[in-house]
Amino acid sequence: MNDYPEVEIDGTEYRIGQLDAMTQLHVARRLAPFLSSLAAAAVQVDKGMSTEDWLRAAFGPVSDILSAMPDEQVNYILNACLAVVSKKQQAGNSSPVWAPIQKNNRLLFQDITSPTLLKLTIAVVRERLGPFFGEALAAFGSASSSGTEAQGPASS
Repeated sequence: MNDYPEVEIDGTEYRIGQLDAMTQLHVARRLAPFLSSLAAAAVQVDKGMSTEDWLRAAFGPVSDILSAMPDEQVNYILNACLAVVSKKQQAGNSSPVWAPIQKNNRLLFQDITSPTLLKLTIAVVRERLGPFFGEALAAFGSASSSGTEAQGPASS
């Protein structure tokens, strides 16, 4: 198992660091209602559905839970997850440097868009909270993998 799995999003490489056990627990408990709704939606949809149809079917229940989440909970999840992400920086022929993308809950790179931010958060949750949510994350991972090339156990 790779201790620091890497994901590529829109041509940029990112590395997923470790979440400490307490942070994992707090992120997991905040995500539990969201992921249980996602798992319920996954069970109810036809197994032969395309990813697009599956996302459409799951969108309603999932968006209801996300929109009801207080901003503080969403910010906690995003900040906790993004705090362990580094971005690959390459200058000329030198060895790559992995730079943190966030410091003091503020993004350090202006080129990180909202979709990238969400994809990175999902990658951290899949890599670091997979044992907590197994089936729900597996379903979400296969539906959300478009545009992301994850390496490591969660992508196999």
